[in-house]
Amino acid sequence: MPPDHSAPAPGRAATPAGISPPRPGSDAVARAVAEAEAAAPAGPLLVPEERELRRRTSAKWRCHPADVLPLWVAEADVPTPEPVARALREAIDRGDLGYPADHLGYARALDAFSRERWGVPVPEERTLPVGDVMQGVTELVALLTPPDGTVVL
Repeated sequence: MPPDHSAPAPGRAATPAGISPPRPGSDAVARAVAEAEAAAPAGPLLVPEERELRRRTSAKWRCHPADVLPLWVAEADVPTPEPVARALREAIDRGDLGYPADHLGYARALDAFSRERWGVPVPEERTLPVGDVMQGVTELVALLTPPDGTVVL
């Protein structure tokens, strides 16, 4: 018997009824955003208002017409946590913008975060720095799949 896909997966909320995709025009986009925000579960991530996001200069917010709500990669839409912003300001003030000599500080911070948040240690020797997220994903896929394996994203 095929699986029943009508019920939400464990740990996931069902899609709220009545949310329709936006149609061209700013009113439709604004309605869709308001409906999605009203249906979203409360959580720790706070995202700026759409009008503030549209002031940003990234490709996500500059390569589409005003009636398009770009819903792709959104990590840059989440406000920078104050400790990160402070560390960046301090590095800029020192002119310290080169590549790090080693990654152990990052590895230790990840280990501390992972232990506190999930109760899972991440030993330093199990970490390796990468230049960007997609390079890391590429390396993980190569590590975790056989050479002739299939990957679905």
